[in-house]
Amino acid sequence: SVDIFVFNRVRRIMIDNTFWFFLQHNTIYAGIGSRETPQAICTLMQECGSKFAHLGWLLRSGGAQGADTSFELGVDQFVSKLETPPVNALKEIMLPWSLFENNTSPYYRPTKQAYKLAESFHPAWHKLTQGGKALQARNVHQILGLSCESPVDFVLCWTKDGKPSGGTGQALRIAMKHEIPIINLFDTSAVKLLTEFIRNHFQ
Repeated sequence: SVDIFVFNRVRRIMIDNTFWFFLQHNTIYAGIGSRETPQAICTLMQECGSKFAHLGWLLRSGGAQGADTSFELGVDQFVSKLETPPVNALKEIMLPWSLFENNTSPYYRPTKQAYKLAESFHPAWHKLTQGGKALQARNVHQILGLSCESPVDFVLCWTKDGKPSGGTGQALRIAMKHEIPIINLFDTSAVKLLTEFIRNHFQ
């Protein structure tokens, strides 16, 4: 299946040290996942947020409890230690509406283009409420940016079954369509590889 193909491709990418390739570029990644992400994975995501910010990588996320807030907290912890924080604070938190989950990000109200793309990727768009549609349109910006034309370099996430499921599934379907590498921390081997990368690079 497509999701298995993507996972196998990402496993090879990680083994081939693609992370080291990203070290030489202005990397943008999506740090997203389920509200039900296990605490141990949230802790790892928070560490990734901090360490990746140290590299100057830009986080895109969505402000939801669980995975999203873990990545953002890690970024904020690093930025708070800087004497002169960058203007963008090394993050773009895409919200479906103002003050979603009490997040004060200025990036809210998805664009018409985001809604159009969201509809094309969602299997039951007509069944969604207006709020549900706004959440799905926000997912487009997480992967493709404010312009819907600036894709992330990779996605780091957790879903409860290791597949493009739940609210995160919309973002993953978009990433798969654009052949963006997806690292799903549901898989223990991905957790091991990511942990080794952090240990080897930051110790």
